[in-house]
Amino acid sequence: FSRTNSILITDSISNLQRIEAILKELDRPKLDFGSKVYTLEHANAADVVRKLTALLSGPLSGRLSSGTTFSSDDRTNRVILLGDPRQQTFFDGLVAQLDVRSDPNTHTEVLPLRHANAPDIATLLTQLVTGQKTARAGAAAANANRRTTTTPAPAATPATPAAAVAAATEQSGADEFSQSVTVVADTRSNALVVSGTTDDLRLLKDLVERIDILLAQVRIEVVIAEVTLTDNASSGLDQLGLTVTGSKLTGFSGAGAGLNVTNGSVFRTPTGDNDLSATIGLTSTPRKSDTNILSNPSITTTHNKEATIFVGESRPVVTGTTSTPGATTGITTSSTVTQRDIGIQLKVLPLIGKDGAVQLQVQQSVEDILGTVLLDGNEQPRIGRRTTESFVSAKSGEIIVLGGLQRSQLTKSKNRLGPIAWIGDLLGGSKEEETKTELIIFLRPYVLTGTPVDNADALRRVDDTVHKEAVRAIFDNKPGSPEDSSK
Repeated sequence: FSRTNSILITDSISNLQRIEAILKELDRPKLDFGSKVYTLEHANAADVVRKLTALLSGPLSGRLSSGTTFSSDDRTNRVILLGDPRQQTFFDGLVAQLDVRSDPNTHTEVLPLRHANAPDIATLLTQLVTGQKTARAGAAAANANRRTTTTPAPAATPATPAAAVAAATEQSGADEFSQSVTVVADTRSNALVVSGTTDDLRLLKDLVERIDILLAQVRIEVVIAEVTLTDNASSGLDQLGLTVTGSKLTGFSGAGAGLNVTNGSVFRTPTGDNDLSATIGLTSTPRKSDTNILSNPSITTTHNKEATIFVGESRPVVTGTTSTPGATTGITTSSTVTQRDIGIQLKVLPLIGKDGAVQLQVQQSVEDILGTVLLDGNEQPRIGRRTTESFVSAKSGEIIVLGGLQRSQLTKSKNRLGPIAWIGDLLGGSKEEETKTELIIFLRPYVLTGTPVDNADALRRVDDTVHKEAVRAIFDNKPGSPEDSSK
């Protein structure tokens, strides 16, 4: 009878006596239930409760009291235990092991760069991390498709947690980034701010150390010469006395004696030294005979970094005209003008090998003023353009000769007859003459090794200048020297 919390039993007297003895043993106050509150110092109460609940629902559920429950008090960061008091000792040790100080899953560090550009390296590393994540997601999707199409295998014995972690680590690989890795560039300090797990930071540091290196440098000496062709010369090389035999240019050789450009002519120096870097000298000369040295620049750049040389002028060119009607002044015309670089442009992209070999991607562009034309009342230049692109290889100190950019120009002249100008021009004869010129470019790359040899070569170039004494005095007076401190 639930209302009175009683039962009615009908049986023999002996059985009733036995049942009465059993009920006296069962109907006693319940003393196997208690509560305890754990105050946590390091761990989060809700996280600890989730872990304890997972333990109770696992293999330990059969060995613990069925009435054992946990709850968290987020306000005070406490865990409340309700269960058998005899099991509290077990939970005391378990909660104490969970409530310990632990390092965060991710760390953040700043990696300063010495040579590379931080935004470029950040973009490269981000692409690498993204590529790994995409490949990992694709592999997981492929494995899922294979599992759905294959026959299920018999159930295996469940592995222990340690074995599962080891298997997961071996499967994922120690050289893969986690999902939490982040790379950000700090432009002001040229550094990388990286965040991730310990393995992520180890991989990032190793990659940055390999990428952030000082790239090889090369100095490229250039001589730009314009050669006037005669009737007997089909190219500027012929006019300079150079011929191509097989795959080598003779007249001077990259493995032979030196080359000098002196007084507008090219000749071989009588030396037997095969070291081209010690015997070749490229020097600019004034115009004489059929050769005009236009420029003798020198540029220095790093591996896979394009360098540009421009010799010419900038001219205003009308790119647009606008007509606006006015109330009293009629139509007002205004023009849009931009500056146009006209001249010789040379772009060089070097690839420097470890053995001192240099591969050069050379782009030549020559623009000339061919005449003028009248457009919308504006006199505009007619610009001729000649371009070539080459990819050549040479060792440090060897000379590369590029030619083939020829131009024909028709000039008219009159022979004046007599001292009177207008009568002499009227009675004198006239003739037209075609002049052909070709642009020849000499390149000589020097790989800079960071040794005293490079400094000695730089000082040699200083000695070739007009004001070498003044330049030497400036560089010889080092900061902190007695001369500098006495000023």
